[in-house]
Amino acid sequence: MENTALLLSIATFVVILMLYGAITLFLSARQRERDLFKRTEKWSDKVEGGEAPVAEGNGSPKKGLFGGIFSKKKKDVNASIYADTPLFYQRAGIYNSAAIRSYQIVRFLLLLLPLILLLVSNFISQRTVNSGVFLAAMIVGYIGYSLPVLWLKMIARSRKKELNRTFPDAMDLLMVCVEAGMGIDAAIRRVSKEIYITSPELAKEFQILSLELKTGRSRNSCLKNLAQRADLPDVNNLVSLLIQADKYGTGVANALKIHAEEMRQKRYSRLEELAAKLPVKLTVPLIFFIFPAFFVVIAGPAAIRVLRVIIQG
Repeated sequence: MENTALLLSIATFVVILMLYGAITLFLSARQRERDLFKRTEKWSDKVEGGEAPVAEGNGSPKKGLFGGIFSKKKKDVNASIYADTPLFYQRAGIYNSAAIRSYQIVRFLLLLLPLILLLVSNFISQRTVNSGVFLAAMIVGYIGYSLPVLWLKMIARSRKKELNRTFPDAMDLLMVCVEAGMGIDAAIRRVSKEIYITSPELAKEFQILSLELKTGRSRNSCLKNLAQRADLPDVNNLVSLLIQADKYGTGVANALKIHAEEMRQKRYSRLEELAAKLPVKLTVPLIFFIFPAFFVVIAGPAAIRVLRVIIQG
């Protein structure tokens, strides 16, 4: 009877968890539709009196059981269009709320799965739960709960390296577009299309920047949002350069040209540094792999002759 009650409680918990996920997905889909309709209706009207509109129900802090779905807290218009997505996910290239929710559900499943399997196996085999095995299941569940975080950090680190590698090329394209007579907004939109083949992640960031500029947000705020998402020193320098050029009225094309040249010099310096580190890194394979084979080739025939003389003598 005790095992039956335990199994019923586990089944009830699993059913409640599944119902919670289904209800959350349904309500979040309805809320996204309402938010999209509100943003479209709000930005389609002209702003009168110099007063900027604010978006409702988007980007408010998640509170309560359903993660703030029913929250109506207003948000500043200069905030990012993905302000409701934490920077931890944005820096990994995840902007879809459904993907974030699936990620969190997988984490909780990995946390509870060892305990559920332990209880079910003990119920089937009609054995009592050992405290040591239960503690081991808890440790395994905690490890499974932490693995997705490490995996996401690895993705964010790899994405950051890709952005750092391809950003100088995007700067060159941006400089060429501005020098050709395009505005900075049109140049950003054009670069987002041209750089997609080389770096889809960087193209996505420029597309988000272009969308934020289209919504009527101030350019400085949109550039700061780009710097927060990318988390790169080169992007921070570019944002500071464009903000200062807009503030003091200096030429954007000349500033971009100087900044692109500095970034190109930094890239050459970085490559020269990697080339200088190469002989040091080659020391280990040289000692453990090349030198033994070299000694075998040189001393092998002499050793064979010595052994022949010893055997015949």
